[in-house]
Amino acid sequence: MRDFVGRLLRSLPVGSLGHDRHEMEGLASEVVRLYEAGRYREATIVSRRLVALQRRRLGARHPDLATAKTSLALLLQKQGEFAEPEPLLRESLDIRREALGELHPQYAASLGHLADLFQQRGDLDAAEPLMRRALKLSADGLGDRHPNHAAALTALALLLHRRGDHADAEPLLREALAIRREALGDRHPMTATALSNVGQVLHRRGGHAVAEPLLREALAIRLEALGDRHPDTGASLAHLGALLFERGETEAAEPFLRSAVEVRTEVLGVDHPEVVANRETLDAVLRSRGNAAPPPPPPSSAVNTPEPAPSVGRAARELADEARALADSFAPAAARLAEASARMKDGLPPVAAVLDEATALRLDFARLHDEALCRAATLGLEEPDAADSVAALVALLDRLAHEETERSARDAARCQALALLDRVLTLRHRGPTAPERVVRRVLDAASALRGVIAASGPACDPSPEVIRLLDGSHPLTVLPRLIESALLDDDAWLRAYRTTAAAFGATFAAAAARGRLVFESRPIPHQADAKSNGLDHAVPFARPVPEKSNL
Repeated sequence: MRDFVGRLLRSLPVGSLGHDRHEMEGLASEVVRLYEAGRYREATIVSRRLVALQRRRLGARHPDLATAKTSLALLLQKQGEFAEPEPLLRESLDIRREALGELHPQYAASLGHLADLFQQRGDLDAAEPLMRRALKLSADGLGDRHPNHAAALTALALLLHRRGDHADAEPLLREALAIRREALGDRHPMTATALSNVGQVLHRRGGHAVAEPLLREALAIRLEALGDRHPDTGASLAHLGALLFERGETEAAEPFLRSAVEVRTEVLGVDHPEVVANRETLDAVLRSRGNAAPPPPPPSSAVNTPEPAPSVGRAARELADEARALADSFAPAAARLAEASARMKDGLPPVAAVLDEATALRLDFARLHDEALCRAATLGLEEPDAADSVAALVALLDRLAHEETERSARDAARCQALALLDRVLTLRHRGPTAPERVVRRVLDAASALRGVIAASGPACDPSPEVIRLLDGSHPLTVLPRLIESALLDDDAWLRAYRTTAAAFGATFAAAAARGRLVFESRPIPHQADAKSNGLDHAVPFARPVPEKSNL
């Protein structure tokens, strides 16, 4: 991570930037400090300011801007945000292709980051070719003993793990662990991440006895290197607690899981999917011991964080509110400046507090202006009109807030549709001969539709197919109701049967109605969530080398 700052500064045109160089250095150091402390939300705010400053001073196609955008995207992913990072990572990839070429290690890193985002969103088909290409480029450009190659190996292993190919994932993760031990040492946080990943795959394969010492070693390293309040330490606590619970050692599991929920809630918030999963596992432990589950957590706004920071998802709206408050302060400040002007005409010096107030207002306006332009570029909007007044700035931020809200709703609908199709894709026939032909038509239809939806970005309006999936009128939405029809009344069951038969044939509808079809998807309590599938994600900034994978 320190090298991230060093590389950033080494490439700056120091002689011509003057004060801006020092401001960039300060912002970059602050991002590093907050990240190392596990304070991701605050690091994200400072990272946005760094992106805005670099765009203004270095230009929109500078490779260091690509580095800053990548870091911002990975910070957002750490917090469970998966819509906003995509345009940031695509822009970074384009800049590096143009400035550095497709054989450069940083271009390979960008490919890996984009692929990781796709796999975390569940689009494994889009992720795999990018991951394999990044793996080849990293090996060709850096060698197969370089830590960045270990990151590329880990990325591919995570994808195989998510597909259930644990046996294929394990040797890749063991190779990544060997590389990190050799390059970074036995007590490095990245080595802890590699240990944790191997331990979790062994855990999934049922090897509790061999997984436990690896998970305990990872926890010990993280406690030593990161402290007991870091979210990565919380992840290790959760992994150990889940393993002990599955092995039937509920009394031993409880303190690990309680600590994990406490630490990760403090940093990530109660709504983060991994925190929710950890809390569900703790609830299961308490129920198995005959204890009452803890009361539901307060809303995220009520959780105490080190220094409250605006949620990334509401950034533009909160910035607009701040701009309105700034606008309200302009008129009284102008009146005080007028009084100061009158004093100066009488030969009296202005009151220092009045000048300080005017300077603070100017700096606040400049900061909000920079962040507004950064948000506009992140959303991929056309170059906004110059917001040279506070009223124009408020209007721009209101426009950005509306766009963010719309994109969030579109992305939520898209993710909901993908989740529904993912469940349909687990459909199996449980008859004695398991005739593949009965379900093949449905699986092909669901797979084709999923590919179309996954290829659409958060900026796209929901397609008619997505709308029908979500309003319940699509045959692939009706199908689960027919298969799990115990709660349907006769009229609803008949409508579901007819819709399914019309779409997929009478033979298939009969198999569904007779209970011959089943969905194989079952939630696993100890898994972190559907996006990460439990494997750890490491720091988004490089420590000894530029930009490791965020795995």
